[in-house]
Amino acid sequence: MMHPWREVTLLILVATMVRGAGLWALGQGAPFGPDGAGIEAAVVIPGHLYPLHIQAVSWVGSAQFLSLITGILTCPLLWLYGKRLGLSGVGGWLAAITPIALFTSTLSSGDAPALFLVILGAALATYGPWASLAGGLIAGSSLLVKPIAFPAIILLVPLPWSWPGVAFSMAWNQTLLDPLLYPTPEHGLLGSWWSSSGGTMPDEWVPWLVEGGRNLLYAPLWSGAVLTFFAVGTWSMSRRFVRGSRMPQKEPLRTLLHINSVAPLLTIVGLTALFGTETNPRYLQAPVIASLPWVGLFLAPPSRGFSRLLFAGALLWVSAALFTQVGEERKRQDPTSHPPTLPIVPLSIDTRAIFVDCSTPNATQMRNEAAQLANTLPHGAEITVEKRINSGEGELIWPLKAARPDVVITLVEPNAVTPSN
Repeated sequence: MMHPWREVTLLILVATMVRGAGLWALGQGAPFGPDGAGIEAAVVIPGHLYPLHIQAVSWVGSAQFLSLITGILTCPLLWLYGKRLGLSGVGGWLAAITPIALFTSTLSSGDAPALFLVILGAALATYGPWASLAGGLIAGSSLLVKPIAFPAIILLVPLPWSWPGVAFSMAWNQTLLDPLLYPTPEHGLLGSWWSSSGGTMPDEWVPWLVEGGRNLLYAPLWSGAVLTFFAVGTWSMSRRFVRGSRMPQKEPLRTLLHINSVAPLLTIVGLTALFGTETNPRYLQAPVIASLPWVGLFLAPPSRGFSRLLFAGALLWVSAALFTQVGEERKRQDPTSHPPTLPIVPLSIDTRAIFVDCSTPNATQMRNEAAQLANTLPHGAEITVEKRINSGEGELIWPLKAARPDVVITLVEPNAVTPSN
């Protein structure tokens, strides 16, 4: 058996290598990720909705580098969480190569940093009551980075001393959950997350959940949603494996661990019911990652060595398909980003939807134009910019606003007027 420190070092090395390969496959250029340009501009423009994320970006220099570092560190933390609860460290290894975790680690977004805080809090909470309380506070503070990772809080189910910390964080940052608790449909997704029920809570909950389960069947393979079924499948094994845990071996703990194995699937059903057809695979990242210690439990016995190889091979194949195809789509729509020419790994992936979520056509060219305008426009100049799908015009607007707050920018409908000076 490998020494723990050697295993953790090797795990970090593997997580770094595969994420580095993913970054290379996506190319360079404009920030690639949801509101990537806006995130980096918010370092100098105050008022962003998630201040802790912006503060962290200012510390490390870029949103993408922050995602990379936190995505890598999530793997050993999940390994530690699994080890402490007697579920093995295989979940940490799975996090290193699971496509959804890899992808969010390469984006200019708050997905990976927010998830890192939840996993950090969960790992810390395994060290006793006071550490649990602190872990709950840390996990709950992920709301200040991005609420997208908050569903991973289910990792704290078997650690009751962490619950007051989570509750305090939720109460302190309650306004960040307003789209869920106090929806305002007129403000779109920023005002309400109840997309599938017309922007408000459903009148009938059972059909709403059934529809969520049906939507789950159509979740893209690269989202990793299928992994949650393996987590549920290991619940009956938990009693046998928990005996090796360092945690107190009392019946309530075992009951909570049983619940914890089913929680990721229930959470995914809830998310797919919540967002309906607007469910983005990234929204499922938190419960999928939270399920990995249980999937690892299924693969932990030495007799499952061949199964581990099959799992790893399948995950790496999907990851390679995801990055090579998204890189090719980016090369087509944003050629100035210069992704490398790679063999395309076959698998059915809707790369166009992924690109629309993370960027806009000619984003790098727009960013270069913003830098040119910032250097040449006279003080107080006025320009017009066409609106784009998913606020893609931000690739020009946000860098320009950050560099030249004196410039007046007017948004117009597409084809109304060409961007000008």
